[in-house]
Amino acid sequence: MNGSWKNIWPECIHEFKGLSQAERLQQVQQDIVTLANNVGFEEVIENDVVELLETHREDLTNEDLMMLEQERAAGQEEDIESPPTPL
Repeated sequence: MNGSWKNIWPECIHEFKGLSQAERLQQVQQDIVTLANNVGFEEVIENDVVELLETHREDLTNEDLMMLEQERAAGQEEDIESPPTPL
């Protein structure tokens, strides 16, 4: 896939040759922070990205799943109760 993008948009392709997996991960995390800062999220720092990625490695507990289901159900109720505003 990188071969195709390299021809279309070479600036978006990273050459990770010679970098360890940890170095590549750190580079990607820094890129995420830079992108977030560029689009207006100036308060995002690398620790925020690391923390977010770590949370996705953990399995959800039954309590987490129940809370997500309650939030989803509450969101559906709000959608039903509040009709869309006309343009």
